[in-house]
Amino acid sequence: MFVPTLPSWRVRTRVAFAGPAVFASMALLFLGLPGCEKPEEIRVYTVAKPPPMEDKTVGGTAVEPDAITPNRDLAQNRTGTASPAVRTEMLGAIMPRGKMTWFFKLTGPVSAVSEVKKQFAVFIKSVKFGEEKPEWELPEGWKEEPGSQMRFATIRVAATAGPLEMSVIPLPTGEGDFEPYLLANVNRWRDQLGLGRLAEKELPASKEIIKIELNGVPVWFTDFVGESRGNSMGGPFAGNAGPGRGPAGESGAGKLPFEFQLPEGWTAGKANSMQLAAFDIRDGERQAGVTVSTAGGEQSANINRWRDQVELKPLTAAEIEQQARKISVDGHDGILVEAIGPESAKSRETILGVIVEVQGRQWFIKLKGDSELAAREKDRFEQFVKSIKFR
Repeated sequence: MFVPTLPSWRVRTRVAFAGPAVFASMALLFLGLPGCEKPEEIRVYTVAKPPPMEDKTVGGTAVEPDAITPNRDLAQNRTGTASPAVRTEMLGAIMPRGKMTWFFKLTGPVSAVSEVKKQFAVFIKSVKFGEEKPEWELPEGWKEEPGSQMRFATIRVAATAGPLEMSVIPLPTGEGDFEPYLLANVNRWRDQLGLGRLAEKELPASKEIIKIELNGVPVWFTDFVGESRGNSMGGPFAGNAGPGRGPAGESGAGKLPFEFQLPEGWTAGKANSMQLAAFDIRDGERQAGVTVSTAGGEQSANINRWRDQVELKPLTAAEIEQQARKISVDGHDGILVEAIGPESAKSRETILGVIVEVQGRQWFIKLKGDSELAAREKDRFEQFVKSIKFR
């Protein structure tokens, strides 16, 4: 079997990653798996050495939603105390399939992730798509748990030091070229580890990303090593009132990419891996949540995904344009949509959603919860949106 030789690579001191040896080992893992005797099943692509990256850091993105810019030394948790950065490795696989793209992400301490790297490759190789959803074979000791609102599934990965967690999340692919969408999500993951963002021209030559084909499906496999900081994956805000601030960073680099004024009665919530920020609103048994995230995807597809969450039928792009209204976010033109679930719903919910493009990213600010509570909080939600100031 032919094993391609990867080009040499000079490690930049300001960006921490696994290095060429680890990257080459990941390519060899896929090539060496049982069932790979047929060269048409898996192809590994290599390209020339990329040009130097700009030495800069940028605030976190998320879709879907969720990161904080680099601070290689310390992070500040919700109580204001310092917590050490943790050396972290992230294995990921991105699989476009029709109108949806599937994201598989496993994150944990470097030693633990290195232990399960071969099993991860075996698992990804087992993924096959039916008419609507993927199927797979779990390695021994792995356990699948039900998904949540955004997750298709959560998989507990057995490791010596304790189980790791892998998320499986489908997101709308949208229309147009796939490369910008791929780049946005790759940079979202890099942001979560405090790594520098890749420019579009650097993506094909990145030594941390390989493109393969599995069962006729293109897959982008990623292997990043960086630093996670304290509670950055849980909730990126310190405090729950006044202007929003993230962890203090080196020369301000560790701050969130925006500030805001939090309405009275809103409290800091727990953000998931797809969100930069989360807030809770409660009134007795009535609840709602507000999230801030950034992701790719075509606008109408994302809005119809929201509508589906509250049991509403999808709308055409023309119908969405008629129903949406304009809203200004830090001087940028955005749209505000309101999706009120049907009265027949078992638990009637409403989504108030804002989509705005800032600094080349598509930002999503969403309130979802009890319809009566959402109606009462509508004005305060709009005030919150208008208070956001991007850095």
